This record gives sequence, C-alpha cells and structure tokens, in this order.
Amino acid sequence: MKKNIARELFYLLLALVPYTYLALIYSSLPDIVPTHFNVKGKADDWSAKGSLWLIPAGLSLFFYLLMLLLPLIDPKQKLRRNTGKFEHIRFILVLFMTGLSCFLLYVMKNQSMEHLDKFMFALLGLFFAVLGNFFPSLKPNYFIGIRSPWALENEHVWKKTHQFGGRLWVFGGLLILLLAFVAPASFPIDRVFLPLVLGMAIIPFIYSYVVWRRLKAAAS
Repeated sequence: MKKNIARELFYLLLALVPYTYLALIYSSLPDIVPTHFNVKGKADDWSAKGSLWLIPAGLSLFFYLLMLLLPLIDPKQKLRRNTGKFEHIRFILVLFMTGLSCFLLYVMKNQSMEHLDKFMFALLGLFFAVLGNFFPSLKPNYFIGIRSPWALENEHVWKKTHQFGGRLWVFGGLLILLLAFVAPASFPIDRVFLPLVLGMAIIPFIYSYVVWRRLKAAAS
C-alpha cells in the first residue's frame, strides 16, 4: 500500500513539473504567446498566455489522470493481466508528456521553433521506439496496443500482431530519431514524419486481419 502511494505521489509530482516551469517563466511571458508554428518554425497563431495553464501545461496531468482511471473502467479487468507492463507504460507516457509540455513552453517563451523542430521529432521517435519495445509482451486489453477487432477476438492474432507491430514501431521510432540527428538541415523531416507514423499505425492493423484470415482458413 505504501509503495503504491509513493508511486502515485511520484507520478503526480512528475505530472506537475510543467506547471512549476510555467509558474517560473509566467511573469516573463508576453500577454500574447505563439501557440502554433509553420513548417519553417515561425509562429502563425497566437493566444493569451493564460491558456498555457490548460495546454500545454496540463497535458501531463491529463494523461496521468486518464491512465489512473483506465483500470477502474475496464469492463473485464483485462488491464490487470498487464499490471507490470501497464505501470511501465504509465511512467513512460507521463514522463514523455512532461518533457513535451516543458519543451512546448520553452518554445513559446522563445517565440520561435527554429532549429528546435528536430529535437521534437527526436523525442517523438524515441517515444515510439520505447513503446514498441513493450508491445510483444502486452496481453489483450481494450485500451493499450493495436486494438483491431481481429486482434481482440483472438489471442493468437493479438500476439502475432503485437510481435510484428512492436518491431515496426521500434524500427520506425529509431528511424525518426536517426533522421532528426543526422539528416541535413534542408531535409524535410516534417513531411516524412506523418507518412511514417501513419504506416506504423495502419500496417499492423492490416497485418492483424491477414493473420486472422489465415487462421480462419486453416481451421476450415
């Protein structure tokens, strides 16, 4: 019990780091801050600085509370079969969102994303690669993983899908990370990022259907 309380307190404090950072820089922010940037890193949309308390500062706290709620609303308590992996994923997600929130606040404080966009892509690539590493050991559940109807229907399909999807996510994440560090400044990583992420999402979904069809054909 004490271990659980200490863990939740740690997660909560981690989720509140962006609020602490925003409080420290709030007086130095202009009344209107950039909230969106174009592909060249130039601000093209603005909002009142008070909105930062909700987004991006609240992202980490939102995901912390969401992940705290999921096991309580799981209709068949399937997340209990993933207790260890679920806790790892919770930590990774809260840590990632804390880092992303602080990064976005820093960008808004400096009012430019020039030369910083590749850092954001590197952070996202690392996030995908780390998550993909956990996919093969995930048990079937309604909330985490590649939740295609065919994977949810059959545990063998789920296992095969997440073995394949995990390798794909690790490869795709590391490729994004690599491009962020080694690609020349002129390389349009923003144009490559979206197709890569869409492929990482769609290909395992299709693969799960293929495995399900093969399994069904073999049984008939």
